[in-house]
Amino acid sequence: MKHSCFAIADSRKNPRFIGSNTPPQAVLTARAAYPASTLADLYDPLSMPAPLAAAHAALDRAVDRAYAVASALKGSAPFPTDRARVEHLFALYERLTAPLLPTKARRQRKTSAKPTM
Repeated sequence: MKHSCFAIADSRKNPRFIGSNTPPQAVLTARAAYPASTLADLYDPLSMPAPLAAAHAALDRAVDRAYAVASALKGSAPFPTDRARVEHLFALYERLTAPLLPTKARRQRKTSAKPTM
């Protein structure tokens, strides 16, 4: 059995991994139904396939349920805009990855190398 490793922090449960019958997998499945299409083709707002648009709408609702409570929005109301959702997710990502960034590098002294004879 194959499982995707998408972690969703649900306000009602502990963080958990979600598997094959989930909104993220539905997006991947919808994209796989169009193997000859590029991502540019699939995500063209004028011609996006209906199953892919529906899968993304379901994924947005799942993200809203999982993260809206933890956001500054308070309560379980969905994010007011796509931009608000993305900004919140990027802020979480920055907090999670900040410890992985190198600390301020020390400046190395330039030493004049004296030629040896």
